[in-house]
Amino acid sequence: MVLDAFPDVLINLERGRHHRDRAKVSIQGRGFSDGEFGVRFDEDQLRLAFDEDGPPTESTARQQDTIEALRKLGGARTAKEVADHLGVKLDAARKRLDRLADAGTIQRNIFAVPTTYSLHGHE
Repeated sequence: MVLDAFPDVLINLERGRHHRDRAKVSIQGRGFSDGEFGVRFDEDQLRLAFDEDGPPTESTARQQDTIEALRKLGGARTAKEVADHLGVKLDAARKRLDRLADAGTIQRNIFAVPTTYSLHGHE
């Protein structure tokens, strides 16, 4: 079966297990910039309201393991070195590191060959 219809907007509401009253709304679509917004559940009015603190952040166990690996390795390493330390495939380590870098949790030095990843302050 081939589907030829595409949505104009995708809206995702995500609540972490540690945030009962807070959530993150991710919006992607054609014709406007993608965005993430924090929302709070207002129990008095039974509605969602924008959260001025922004979306809640919650590190996954894998992200925490990856950050801890960088810390144990001295703060700055290649994806291969992190993969070897964690005992995972190179592609898996690179994806984890890229996600952390995209979120601003760690830094990525694309000018190094190969690319290095570091904790803030450990270039």
